[in-house]
Amino acid sequence: MLIRILGIVVVLLASCGLGFRISYELSYRIEDLQQIKRVLVMLRGEIKYANTPLTEAWSSIAFRVPEPWKSFLKELTEAMEAYDGDTFASIFQKMQKKYLDGTSLLSKDINRLADFGANLGYLDKEMQLGSIDLYLEELEGEMKEAEGKAEKNSKLYRIMGMAVGVLILLIIL
Repeated sequence: MLIRILGIVVVLLASCGLGFRISYELSYRIEDLQQIKRVLVMLRGEIKYANTPLTEAWSSIAFRVPEPWKSFLKELTEAMEAYDGDTFASIFQKMQKKYLDGTSLLSKDINRLADFGANLGYLDKEMQLGSIDLYLEELEGEMKEAEGKAEKNSKLYRIMGMAVGVLILLIIL
């Protein structure tokens, strides 16, 4: 009897945990999108007001952001300074795959960031600022959509996790 009760508790906890995990994943994505926004706002300031070259701007920003962004920007800067013939777009994509695949960003977020990186590396100051502003606008829209989705679906995922656990128990018992 004790083993049966323990099994019931384990199944309920596992299913509830899964529902909560999926729910939290939505909020983690919003946090990652907000961090991208912070990085881009800092980059815009470095380029616009300090007239900092792109390599130095990334390096300066790297010390003001948390992981994995810090490592991403540090290694991006090092690769740009080493310049082994790769374009900025290819360096950006390599570092992005290495450091940002473990984040909660969706593939469309990663692809959009890669497109931004592809457009940023070869432009003059005004075009870089325009590219940053355009990406920030797209990011704002994506953040609003993600927040709406999280607000709408977060509770649903939690309840579904509990319901699936109860359903499994009913089938087993």
